Amino acid sequence: MHVRELCKWLKARNMLVYINGEADILPEASGLLPPSMQRLVLGVVDQLPAGPGMLVRSASVLGMQFSSRLLMKMVSVSVASDYDTLLDLLDVLSRFNIVAVSLPSGSDPSNTVWQ
Repeated sequence: MHVRELCKWLKARNMLVYINGEADILPEASGLLPPSMQRLVLGVVDQLPAGPGMLVRSASVLGMQFSSRLLMKMVSVSVASDYDTLLDLLDVLSRFNIVAVSLPSGSDPSNTVWQ
């Protein structure tokens, strides 16, 4: 989608604010995706192997940021039965640029915050 079309889409939803001749996106727009962007993201997720695909779908319920600990509590044992498996799956998603470490955990990987 071209920038102009994206701006039109945001403007139609009153998600742009103009200050001193410059447009900015309102914070409320952060969770919105244009329909074609949603299809693009779903297409990428649908191409993932089963484990990482199920994990990213679970993580998406948690919002823009989530901890390894919280994700571990909500995923099925069939997806990740332990933290090592969970971290391996998150690493796969990271290599696809789908998730990234937001706050490193230090010594305890369960405290890592992802986005």
